[in-house]
Amino acid sequence: MALPFNAIGASIEPYLLLYIVIHCIKVLGQGELPAMAAVPMLLLKVSAQVRFTCCRVVRKLESYGFRNCSKLHHVDRHSLSPTAAGGGSSHGGDGQALVCDFEGALLSTSCTFPYFMLVAFEGGGPLRALLLLLLWPLLWALSRVRRESTMRAMAFVTFCGLSAGAVDLVRRAVLSKFYLENLRLQPCEMLAACTGRRVVVTAMPRPMVEGFLREYLGVSEVVAPELQVAEGRSRFTGFLSVFSRQKALEELFRESKADVAVLSPCNSHDHLLATFSKVRCTTSSDIFSGGKFCMTRRELQNWIRFSLIDLSRNEQEIYVVNEEGAATALPRDKYTKPLVFHDGRLAFFPTPCATLAFFLWVPIAVPLAISRILIGTVLPYDLALLVGASAGIRFRLGGQLPAARKGVLFACNHRTLLDPVVLSAALRRPVPAVTYGLSRVSEMIAPVRTVRLARDRVRDAATIRRMLAKGELAMCPEGTTCREPYLLRFSPLFAEVADDIVPVAVETRVGTLHGTTASGRKWFDPVSFLMDPAPVYEIHVLTPMLPAGGRSPAEVANAVQRRIAEVLGFECTGLTRREKYLLLAGNDGGDGRR
Repeated sequence: MALPFNAIGASIEPYLLLYIVIHCIKVLGQGELPAMAAVPMLLLKVSAQVRFTCCRVVRKLESYGFRNCSKLHHVDRHSLSPTAAGGGSSHGGDGQALVCDFEGALLSTSCTFPYFMLVAFEGGGPLRALLLLLLWPLLWALSRVRRESTMRAMAFVTFCGLSAGAVDLVRRAVLSKFYLENLRLQPCEMLAACTGRRVVVTAMPRPMVEGFLREYLGVSEVVAPELQVAEGRSRFTGFLSVFSRQKALEELFRESKADVAVLSPCNSHDHLLATFSKVRCTTSSDIFSGGKFCMTRRELQNWIRFSLIDLSRNEQEIYVVNEEGAATALPRDKYTKPLVFHDGRLAFFPTPCATLAFFLWVPIAVPLAISRILIGTVLPYDLALLVGASAGIRFRLGGQLPAARKGVLFACNHRTLLDPVVLSAALRRPVPAVTYGLSRVSEMIAPVRTVRLARDRVRDAATIRRMLAKGELAMCPEGTTCREPYLLRFSPLFAEVADDIVPVAVETRVGTLHGTTASGRKWFDPVSFLMDPAPVYEIHVLTPMLPAGGRSPAEVANAVQRRIAEVLGFECTGLTRREKYLLLAGNDGGDGRR
């Protein structure tokens, strides 16, 4: 049953004014006219009574709506097109325009602190991130009063002194992953269905969001505040420019209006966004359109607080529905482009509580990582596995372990620098490894022999043949690590020089810090992986490959890649190390000794 908010809202203003006048006459009629000093107290009393009465009205409206919500028919979001609902034009038609809020509408949360924390940690370092965390109680209190001031304070702490290039790198390599993981499914489907102008409004600084919105969501215009840049330098001052959503939208739309608006009920600025559209939509579990609202109880409360008068000026109906589960996240197969590469150390979404737990864990994690390194380098393999498991490292071993013999090449997919070390522990014997790039620190602490390849095909082939003539060898044909469930292109070099090939599927899982990086310090990779409270390492030794039998080295390499992908449930790609480093670090990845 529809709540007649259009009729109620249209008449509430004159009745409210009349109530105030009557109440003032009632108070003044109780005695003599108050002195001038008593006027402020009179106004406070009147305002308190008005506030109390309005709250009672809101509760009555809510109880009326929720008492009758059982009579509401079930709304199917697929049938809620404007044409089906009221004869309007479809939001997915040609030339249709859509305006959407980013925080709370497209994103599943309106809290922007984690995204600023990612920029502060990955772009500015742990000390800057710690400073931002320490300011969180003040920022939270400030957000209760003025949200814009909170955004300006976070922007100053996060961006002051950072270069534009570093921020753009963090946006491409780090923020894109967390944005994608926190997108709502239904608003993204509406955005994808729009074939006209796609306008997204956000309170976050433009350098944090614009590239992602254009690249992954196909947004045509982004309304966002600008970050000031120091004169003559490509570094941010940390100050946000003066920004008004209303003025920016007025300049963008002028006399026209968007056909659809997707709003965030938890954002008190979205009532301004609604005035620039013909159809309004909120982000409850049932998307509404066609000039009708669908809200949960909490969303209704938020909207009534700031938007009752605005609703009264629009010919709208409001449907109140029971509060349902959380919004569905955008699944990976719905991404407009696959997320294959991402960088950054943090493996968790840095909410204030999670970030606090991380910084409290670091003093324990550092000695724990050192002790785990000593376990792997000093103890024999049988004992190292037992003690390592007691220290929190979880090993998973599968497949038939082959006996030691010369000429065997273990072809592994590459997850971390510890792949050859864990493979040696699984086989209970040291297996030398060839690498494309390894820091000096990693070479010194490695418990197995490592040989660096020269990236010259002839010289590298000779090196591999020489080592195979002496015994076994471990090699990662991908040439670089990949965190996501994808396999990069396997170099056919290993298939050219080896006849006895044993595929090895490797998988890792961490919850605190990633053990790989493209733009950071390579020597810290194994340390960061071992700082995790309970890292997981899985090794699946597959059956040896049959002789080539007339197949080319490239065909053999592709066959090994497919076998490993089938075991792990990964997807094969043709991407290479060079493409990864160009995206994440801005170079071709030629030197990995950092």
